[in-house]
Amino acid sequence: MTSAITIAKGAYTVTIDAVEVTDNWDKKIIAIRSPTTKQKQGAGPKEVKIIDLLMITHSIVVRGHLVPTASKSAKEVKDDLIIVIKGADVTGTSCTITYAGDSYNMFIEKCMMIEKAIDYTPAATEADLVQYDVQITLTEGVSI
Repeated sequence: MTSAITIAKGAYTVTIDAVEVTDNWDKKIIAIRSPTTKQKQGAGPKEVKIIDLLMITHSIVVRGHLVPTASKSAKEVKDDLIIVIKGADVTGTSCTITYAGDSYNMFIEKCMMIEKAIDYTPAATEADLVQYDVQITLTEGVSI
């Protein structure tokens, strides 16, 4: 287990028991290649000039499974996550993501859920026999 990650928005909070977290930082740069005339080709290639625009995008991809609570089954937690994806009655705002002790304002960009059967135990109810694996992509930012 990597870490528990919580996603909170409005009145809903969902915990993902993460098995893999990919932390991505993308920075936009522009490469300018100067042309080399035929007469100056003997001097070799010119260095590329770089413009750093400081346009940085931070995203996190989480792979794990939804954590049921004492009061909610895995299915109910899945339904809560779908409500959060659809805006949780406060559309246009970000979710609060807590990961490794830090909080981020992030938007859910993509979510894939896979329903999996769990081994049967004699005292298990139907709700106890399912687990939802998720892969969710979150991007940090502010709403405009």
